[in-house]
Amino acid sequence: MDLSTAVKEFLSAKRTLSPLTVRSYKQRLCVFADWCTQHGFTLETLTARAVRTFIEDMGHRPGLGGHPMQNSTVHCYATDVKTFLSWCAREEDFEGLVSTRIVARVESPPVETKVIEVFTDVQIAAFFRAAEEGDSAVRDRALFRVSPHTFRHGFACAYLIAGGDLYKLSRLMGHTSVKVTERYLGAIKARQARQGGYSVLDHLKD
Repeated sequence: MDLSTAVKEFLSAKRTLSPLTVRSYKQRLCVFADWCTQHGFTLETLTARAVRTFIEDMGHRPGLGGHPMQNSTVHCYATDVKTFLSWCAREEDFEGLVSTRIVARVESPPVETKVIEVFTDVQIAAFFRAAEEGDSAVRDRALFRVSPHTFRHGFACAYLIAGGDLYKLSRLMGHTSVKVTERYLGAIKARQARQGGYSVLDHLKD
């Protein structure tokens, strides 16, 4: 059986998920299905070695700007393919075609932990100074050179430094897991985190 047929069945089974999730599955799994077709693999002949080769090829595939795809994106490809194959192995119509051993023998590539960039006190002061002095050209040039995410990260770090609760912040940020929010702890220096004799790390013990 060609993988395109199995992918369509998988997407149909996952239609109750959010549109964004389904769209992500469709985009990545269609790339996987096309790759398998080009290399002569069907659902029956697919091997763990083939899946690992696909993941490796994705690491060399051009991403945005023509640069190699980020390892976080490659990780998503690997995770989606493994989810798809696990589903096939359990689904009655496909379970005889795909072995769970394929999934077990494929490891998702590790994701590099990036340091979250936030504004320094000097940069924030410069923003306010430019606004107060009416120098809109300087302010606008600075704003266009930064990502909105930098402001978001800055809020999160300032919230924690001020003693905000990690779990409340996770809800405020709309994170699906508090582990995502914990990344902000790495962006806060120990001397900044220590205020009033406690650390934001103390919240993790609750």
